[in-house]
Amino acid sequence: INVGALELRTAHTIRQYVEVISEGDKRSRLRRLLEKVMDGSKILIFVGSKRDADTLTREMRLDGWPALCIHGDKKQEERD
Repeated sequence: INVGALELRTAHTIRQYVEVISEGDKRSRLRRLLEKVMDGSKILIFVGSKRDADTLTREMRLDGWPALCIHGDKKQEERD
């Protein structure tokens, strides 16, 4: 099964990090990773649910990160 065009290529400027860690270590590991890689670029973080997205966004903002959340329960103007 192919999704999208076969002639598309991955941008070489995109870095992807995948780590398998315990649930209890996720937030602290994310903070350390962001401190290490944040250079003003945009970063996408995927979570399992809309509630998780809202919670993570709130926690990141409390920690001083300029975080935004996008999901289907948000109004269009909130997503733009």
